[in-house]
Amino acid sequence: MQNQSSLYRFVVPAVLMIVMGCTGLGKSPIRYVGDTTEVAELETPDGFNISPKELSEIIEAQDGLKIFMDYYYADENNYYILNAFGLFNSRFTARTHGRMINGQTGEIYNRTTETWEPDPREQIDTPLATSH
Repeated sequence: MQNQSSLYRFVVPAVLMIVMGCTGLGKSPIRYVGDTTEVAELETPDGFNISPKELSEIIEAQDGLKIFMDYYYADENNYYILNAFGLFNSRFTARTHGRMINGQTGEIYNRTTETWEPDPREQIDTPLATSH
């Protein structure tokens, strides 16, 4: 009887925490937009000036061409780009580890310096600018 009671003390709170965590997932302000294979068909999120197509151009201007696919997420203001080879591809991972790009200006947030950098398409020495 005592074993059952200590088991219930562990299981009931654990189940409640899982249920509460799962119900909060649908309310996350960050949402999946699409990936690089479907960029031409993706719609621009409400309130954004930068389209997903332009977003792919920004990433290409900064990094050049990539082998792996990028996954696009967005919240109310920013895109989050995750290049995770399909592993650990989630909203949470995109927000915490993905590249953040302003949906209005195309500026890229540098997590190391904690500053916003200008849209690389406007720079002269980017891979996209020098290839033309």
